[in-house]
Parts: sequence; C-alpha cells; structure tokens
Amino acid sequence: MKNLIKEVLPPILLKGINKIRFRPSFRLMTDADAESLRRKDAFASEAWLTHTRTKLSKPNNYRQGYMTPHRFVLSMIAGMFSSRAKIVDWGGGMGELYDAVTSHIQDKRNVDYIVVDNSELSSKGVSQRKEIKFVDYGRINLNLVSNADLLFLSGVLQYVDDWKSLLSTISKLTPEYFVICRHLSCDKSEAPIKAVQRITTPAGYAGEAAITFVNRNSISNELERMGYRLLSSMVTDSPVIFGEALDKKLDITESVLIYRRMDNYGTDRFSLPARSLHSRDRSNAIPSGLTPLSETR
Repeated sequence: MKNLIKEVLPPILLKGINKIRFRPSFRLMTDADAESLRRKDAFASEAWLTHTRTKLSKPNNYRQGYMTPHRFVLSMIAGMFSSRAKIVDWGGGMGELYDAVTSHIQDKRNVDYIVVDNSELSSKGVSQRKEIKFVDYGRINLNLVSNADLLFLSGVLQYVDDWKSLLSTISKLTPEYFVICRHLSCDKSEAPIKAVQRITTPAGYAGEAAITFVNRNSISNELERMGYRLLSSMVTDSPVIFGEALDKKLDITESVLIYRRMDNYGTDRFSLPARSLHSRDRSNAIPSGLTPLSETR
C-alpha cells in the first residue's frame, strides 16, 4: 500500500505530507510531566535509534550542492582549521553531521572529530563511523574534549534542563569557536518556558521529551560572563507546530548563534557572504529564508 501511494502521489506532495506528519508538537509542562519524564529518554528509544541509523544510510544534502543553514555555518568555521582541526559535536548522536561539517576540509586525516552523547547512541555510533571518536557523556573525560577549534550543540541546548550548568562546563573546555544551532527560543519571554515535546519519527513514536525555550539574550549574557562573545546570530523559520496549550503569540524561533573566546576575539569577526544569505543559488548552499541579525557586540 505504501509503495502504491508513493507511485500515485507527486513527489513534492508526498514530501509535504511527510513534513506535516513528522513535525514535533508541544504542550506546556505540568508537575506530573516533569516527574514522568525523569524516568524516560526518548532519545534512547529504539524508534529514535532506528531513525538515526536511517539518516546515516541516506546521501547527505551537501553532496547534492545544498546545505541547511546550520550545516553551512559549521562547515565554514571548520574549514578555517583545515591544516589541523579538533571538532566536538556535543549531543551529536551517531555522527550524522560529520560529512557536512568536514566538507571544506580536504584531508580528513587532519580532523579529530569527537561526538559526545548518551551511551546507547555512542555504542551504536562506534560500529557505524570509524573516523569518529564517540564519548559517553556519563563517563566523559573532559581533557579529551578540551581546547577544541570548534565545539557545537545542534538541536541540543533546549533539551537540557540545567542549561546554565552545561554552558559553564563547555566554557571551561575553552573551545575557540562555540556554536549553538537549531536552537528553539522564545525571545518575547524573559523567563525560560518549559514544555513537553512529542517526538514522532518515520521509524515510529519515540516518546516525549522535556524542552526549555530560553531567549537568545539570556544565553549570550551568560556566555559573556564566561568569556565568550557573540559574533553572529541568524534566525530561520521555526519548524514546530504548537499544541492548544501553547500560546501561539510566544513566537518560537529557530536560530544559529556563533560565539568566540574573548581573548581571541580581536577585530576579526566571522561573517557570512551577504549573497549567500539571500540567494536561491544552490551553489551558495543556503536557503533564502535565513535572516542575518545585527547582533554583534
């Protein structure tokens, strides 16, 4: 039946249906939710592991001359360290972003790429990607991930309850560049907003996860106290659908935040070519929906 549907429906329509079907939904968190979610981890479920393995087996978009905004930004920064690069992908699953992030580095033998994640994803990743070092964050050796040229969180920070503690830990690792991407935030609220996300993948229902919407200014202020200054910030349209309990006026956005250590900040600032931010030219590898913000300090 599935094959019949794929043959009958135009590919573009089928793609649109799948996007709607598998987009996440949210509701405001209750005390009962908080207690229940402490005992479960949707990102260690079999559905999520299967979904991650499936993504690894598919061709990456960058090979077709097109990248999502966060992949483009990460690859440009990583490419500046092509002679010898140490990259830490914190919360990177089975290393799905490796190919895109290292796409501007010709000799991959010069890349020390480390993925930090839960024990289930780390153990599966070891068998999938030999060129990556996988670290279980429950037993992490901080010396292994310190002094990286680039450390990034992709779609991770909003799932960390004590986000300030995570930022503090990362700042002490002193990466040169620290990037927070695919970050969902609510800039209209000074206080963090706690919600519950229902996670459904093409491989099935993975479960629910606690999520915290933190505004970008709070993150930047916290990191500035820790020695990191905002270089650039970009906003993309949020891919989320909200449940009835969430006020749509909250205006949740998805963003990419680029920071650099203050002691190396100087006068040089990482910036993206203006043309690539607005052009549909696939050779520029970034869609027109990306909006650059003048938030450099």
